[in-house]
Amino acid sequence: MGKVEFEEFLKTVVKEKKERKIDWEKKKEEFLKAIDELYAFVEECLKPYKDKVNVSYKPVKIVEEKLGHYESQKMIIEIGDRIATLTPVGAIVIAASGRVDLKGEKGIIKLVRVPEKDSAPKIDVKISIGDEPADTRIPTREDSGKNVWKIATPPPGIRYIDLDCDSFFDALMKVIQ
Repeated sequence: MGKVEFEEFLKTVVKEKKERKIDWEKKKEEFLKAIDELYAFVEECLKPYKDKVNVSYKPVKIVEEKLGHYESQKMIIEIGDRIATLTPVGAIVIAASGRVDLKGEKGIIKLVRVPEKDSAPKIDVKISIGDEPADTRIPTREDSGKNVWKIATPPPGIRYIDLDCDSFFDALMKVIQ
């Protein structure tokens, strides 16, 4: 009876491990698609000012431990002699499913991809006791709704601001004015 139970246990453990496996390629593809959506949104916000604002792109390389080396684009926004950039940081960041930095001469503002209902970071902590292996899954909060881009305020007390054209213009002004 011991061998039969052990073999059933092995099947269960192997099955659980396969179910927990993260599809890193899919995560990278989702992040790259989300960046394209963010840039399309920004271009739409800037459309009424196309005679005063120049938008261009430059390739940027991203390196992440689980995703390896991959390429995306940096958006460059020129307004007169002032320049702001939107630069992808990575898909694997704490409390978000991606980050892009809005950077200008006056500072950096972080745009994060988080569940739509979230108004602040939520971090799940799992503790391993003794020989029990820690759970290495990245927690997903499907119940929190779809992921969207939001502006993260500086720490401490990070809050998320919904991203719309007005909040984007406010953030842009903070980094270039």
